[in-house]
Amino acid sequence: MSKKIVYEDIQEMVEFVQSKMTIRPTVGIVCGTGLGGINEVINDKEIVKFSDIPNLPQTTVTSHAGQFVLGRLPCGKEVMVQQGRYHFYEGHDQSIIVAPIRMMKLMGVETLILTNAAGGLNQSYSIGDIMVIKDHIYFPGFAGNSPLVGPNDKRFGERFPPIYNLYDRELRKKMLKCAEQLGMDFVRHGIYASVAGPHYETIFDMRFLLKNGCDAVGMSTSGEAICGAHIGLKVVAMSGVSNKFVDSEEVENFVDGDEVTQVVNNGVSYVSKLLERFISEL
Repeated sequence: MSKKIVYEDIQEMVEFVQSKMTIRPTVGIVCGTGLGGINEVINDKEIVKFSDIPNLPQTTVTSHAGQFVLGRLPCGKEVMVQQGRYHFYEGHDQSIIVAPIRMMKLMGVETLILTNAAGGLNQSYSIGDIMVIKDHIYFPGFAGNSPLVGPNDKRFGERFPPIYNLYDRELRKKMLKCAEQLGMDFVRHGIYASVAGPHYETIFDMRFLLKNGCDAVGMSTSGEAICGAHIGLKVVAMSGVSNKFVDSEEVENFVDGDEVTQVVNNGVSYVSKLLERFISEL
């Protein structure tokens, strides 16, 4: 397990990035597997690799670039895009997984947008759909692996933060309205199950999740959302449905990591359009 990142480490990281950059972002975006396409519409790009920043390791997931891209969208909003994220299954301490979120807050970000690739559980969903996350079930948290476990530093937030409106209600409404305006009838609104991975789920895992109200499942996002709310960010999140649960014990394998990346890559333009419209209305 990697070392714990404390407030002073975050300050050092922020000072390093700000010494290299002129952009002062108000919107932070975390790009999940294959979802880095918003980068294509950013102007005045300034890029810094995770591996160049003090205290941050490089990501190990091959489809994650492992860098921050700062710049301006065509609407004029200044953004900080995290291309690639850290996962619990990589062996990182939770404080590393959420360190970029805390960096964003200290750099001036007010709104946090999280994206991921997820497996579709809801049988009415199709591969390629986008699901705006209404709420989640955070299984690592049930096992004591919340990013808030351990001594609480009040500079990050209070000891027992309320998260009833974790995925901000007004931001979700705005995101869904933007999707409607763009004619995206494949944008859904559902419940995300966050599991630790790195193995995919068994048939009975997925039956359990589906029976308990989950519409999609993935290996990230929820801890970042909790950290964002804890530190005072408004949070909204979405999943790109990259594969679909087939409820049959005869199926040998219905999900493949490379296929997940390819499916999400095919839908990147839709995610980028939706994010660009949404951010322009913040």
